[in-house]
Amino acid sequence: MNYWQFKLPINIWVKEDSEFDSLKENDIYSQTVQDKSNEPRDNIGDIVFIHNTVKGSNKKYPNGIYFICEIISKLDYDSINLKVIKSFKNNPIQLENVGFKELKVFVDKKGMNGRVYKFTEKDNGKKLYESLLLQQDIVDVLLKDVKDIEKSSIKETEKENLIKSRLGQGSFRRDLVNYWNGCSVTGSKQIDILIASHIKPWKDANNDERLNSFNGLLLIPTIDKLFDKGYISFNDNGEIIISEKLNNYKVLGINKKMKIKISSRHKKYLKYHRKNVLKSLN
Repeated sequence: MNYWQFKLPINIWVKEDSEFDSLKENDIYSQTVQDKSNEPRDNIGDIVFIHNTVKGSNKKYPNGIYFICEIISKLDYDSINLKVIKSFKNNPIQLENVGFKELKVFVDKKGMNGRVYKFTEKDNGKKLYESLLLQQDIVDVLLKDVKDIEKSSIKETEKENLIKSRLGQGSFRRDLVNYWNGCSVTGSKQIDILIASHIKPWKDANNDERLNSFNGLLLIPTIDKLFDKGYISFNDNGEIIISEKLNNYKVLGINKKMKIKISSRHKKYLKYHRKNVLKSLN
């Protein structure tokens, strides 16, 4: 399977705004590929990232990735049928927010000439594909938790605070940003992509623990997912613990020297995480 990135502008996609705006997941549609200078041609099974750049011709659409599609058939040399796998059109994902800042700069420079771009091994299209699905997975989990809160019998003011906290927009996230001032592990200052992650999981915590900033880490998406799934944890010295079930962890940006600076108030939550979340071979 190859991984491709196509530009979005309407004059390239040969779609009316109404057609493009109505696209949704699992839709199948035909697309004419106009630029014949970008060889090799697309193939059935290729993954296509529908993306608009700051130099794109249609200014109606903000910069970002709108869809992940798969080429399911070829009509002729210039036409392909695509199926929408994931839609991000209500909240286009920025390449730099999923760790592809250099690619964003490169694609932006291509502008109108960047009609078709095939990923190199360095660009790692598969990593982008998995990162985008991870973003969607996070959203799905958060929406489920919000619905559970809304159905609960607690006071409306408490519901509002918990929902804001779960969505990362309330006091919990604000307190974590103020405390860590960046990713707890990597130190990344790209605050807008960092996730307010609970150490003792949300589903296991009481309402006080859910809002306690010492039950939280501020993490880049990949590390958040590994921590949430129990593939990594931290000991009482803040040193990383890597589960034996995590294979080839280096390709995920994990190394044994990683460490977080914790206080004594983090320790009970980390103990819970090591005992109940961290995956073991037993």
